[in-house]
Amino acid sequence: MKTKVKAMGLLLAMGIAALGVMQAQAADPDLDSLTITIQPATDLGVDVDTTTARLSDTDTPGTMSLTMQLGATAYLVSPASVTILGTFNNQEVQLKAACLDSWAIDADETAEADKVQVYALFSVDKASRPVELEFAQGGDARHLVTGTNKEAGETAGSENDDLAGNQFEIAAANTMAGGTNMDNLAVGTQKQLWIRVDTPPTSTSEDQQRVQVTLTAVSGKTY
Repeated sequence: MKTKVKAMGLLLAMGIAALGVMQAQAADPDLDSLTITIQPATDLGVDVDTTTARLSDTDTPGTMSLTMQLGATAYLVSPASVTILGTFNNQEVQLKAACLDSWAIDADETAEADKVQVYALFSVDKASRPVELEFAQGGDARHLVTGTNKEAGETAGSENDDLAGNQFEIAAANTMAGGTNMDNLAVGTQKQLWIRVDTPPTSTSEDQQRVQVTLTAVSGKTY
């Protein structure tokens, strides 16, 4: 009898152990996963090509110099070409101007001695330059390039191609033929850049004056 009891006890123990193995197997997950976090290292860029730009119909393409009277206005009659570069498909462009000689960049539309006013407008497939009133649209210096960076386009949250708050653009749906939207630009996008320059009414210098307009590519997520 003792032998039978031991055998039954052994069988019972083996059965319990087998049941434990089956339960452990049943508790194993059918799938599992891991997570990889990637922070994209995006590249922003903008190229300004003045190969065909000129300030007079009689100039050789690429000519960016001229003689002007004081208190006068000049325009690019052929635009510069702007191309968005890099790897990020949501870019915008900032513009600012600087004088490299003795004149200064005017920050408003009131003409002053030794201060030059610079305006900019973007377009696509525009056959002729914007007119003076288009550069001065709104009467609030929105298309005036100053010594501080200003974003082309409309402010974040208001990018609806209307005429409210736009800078350096007049959308095609509005008043300028060839007008374009400068918000959320994809890589490879090309735009025309038109410039207007107003010399100061008087000057303390008769030396050559250079004006530099700088374009900077920025993320469109924040502008």
